[in-house]
Amino acid sequence: MRREWLTVARESKNLSRMQLAERCEVSVSSIDLYESGHRRPSPEVAKVIGSELGFAWTSFYEDEQSTRIAK
Repeated sequence: MRREWLTVARESKNLSRMQLAERCEVSVSSIDLYESGHRRPSPEVAKVIGSELGFAWTSFYEDEQSTRIAK
């Protein structure tokens, strides 16, 4: 399940995937995987991304729970 909210949050800060990756000390491919919904970050990385983009880091996990409940 694609995490559109993550892409929107990144773009609202005028950051490229590469810029966000550099700020969070992860690879660009990791950012791609997080945005596409194919992988979720560790809690430590989720906290950094949330801090950089201004959202609760737990959003990565709430998104997954909503998917499970809907099935």
